[in-house]
Formats: sequence, C-alpha cells, structure tokens
Amino acid sequence: MSVRLGVIADIHGNDVALRAVLADASRFGVERWWALGDLVLFGPRPAEVLEILRELPGIGMLRGNTDRYVLTGEQPAPHETVADAAGSADLERRYAGMAAGIGWTRGVLDQAGLLWVLDGLPAQLRLRLPGGASVLGVHASPRADDGRESSRGSPASSSGRCSPGLVPRWSSAAILMPPPTASSAASAPSTPAAPGCRGAVASRAGCSSRAAVTD
Repeated sequence: MSVRLGVIADIHGNDVALRAVLADASRFGVERWWALGDLVLFGPRPAEVLEILRELPGIGMLRGNTDRYVLTGEQPAPHETVADAAGSADLERRYAGMAAGIGWTRGVLDQAGLLWVLDGLPAQLRLRLPGGASVLGVHASPRADDGRESSRGSPASSSGRCSPGLVPRWSSAAILMPPPTASSAASAPSTPAAPGCRGAVASRAGCSSRAAVTD
C-alpha cells in the first residue's frame, strides 16, 4: 500500500507562504507530512505556523538551527557571542539584529503557549519503507543542523543559513512510498534555485527546483 509523504522545510515563521505551499500540494493527496526544521525565526507569524503544522495529517517535525537559536539564544558563526562581535560594527549590527529576532520570536511563542513545541522536536526523522529501505529526514546534514560540519570535510547538504522573508521549500509535495516489492528509493537532485532560496519551493515564489522519491 502506497503512502504519499509531503516534505517541507525552512518556513521561518512565514504563514502566508506556508498556506500557499499547502494549497499547491493539495492536488497530490498528501497523507502524511514532514517539516524538516527552521520552522520559526525571521517571519512575522511563528505561532500561526506551528499551529498550522500541528494540524497536518501524520505530521512529523524536527528541529532546525533557527529553532535551536530561539530555544537557546545561540547564534550562527561568525557572531556566536558578544565578544566575537566586539570591535566590528558589521558584526555588532548583525548580532543585535539576530538577538532581537530570537528574543521576539521566543516571546511570541511563550505568550502563545507554544514554546514547548520547539523544545520537544527531535534532530532527525526516520521512516521505514515497505520494501525494507528507510528514509532519513534531517536539517542541513545528519550531524549538524546548521551544516557547519561541511567546513571540516563531512558531508552536508546546505549551509543552514537563511534570510528574512523566505518561502518554505518542499519536495514536489509528495514522496510516493514504494510497494513491498521495491527495494530502494532514489532522490532526484535539485536544480539551481533563485537567490535566497534553498531546495525546492513553490514555482510561483521564484524558485523552481523540485525533487521526488518514487518507486
């Protein structure tokens, strides 16, 4: 029996873009969803995004680097601490902007009673296919949610960095689980996306790369 799995990531608190992607995905009859991190931070509606995601059928969510920042107050390199930023006007501005976004997002989620949702997110999602193969869902890479391991020679799928106003990226809305006779699945490589977008997103947003896993 086949199950259609929709995969989405990097929503960044943008509920308008999330609704657009879900509307576009409705034609595929998605039965189960994965949200692969960076659910909040930078966008104006973090609480609404979490509420929408929690209502999706069979939803599985994991933690991305920006979700971690909201929980811990950490920041991405090269401005991890105030001391790192001292003496550099550019880094000071970036540190202050990031800290403000983190604090605001945390406050909104705390007031909405949804901060616990982020706190309980795992770093990985796994799914066993009927044919015996398994699918691993991560944010950035299996070992680092911000992809920083790539600088040390380990495989990483992306940098983990993001920008305000990004729309969610998703993999053609549906991954078709192979029947029991299938032994493996393969993911098609993404085509280059528009500046500021990573991975596959709705084409009307300016990014056209798509990937699908099928039997």
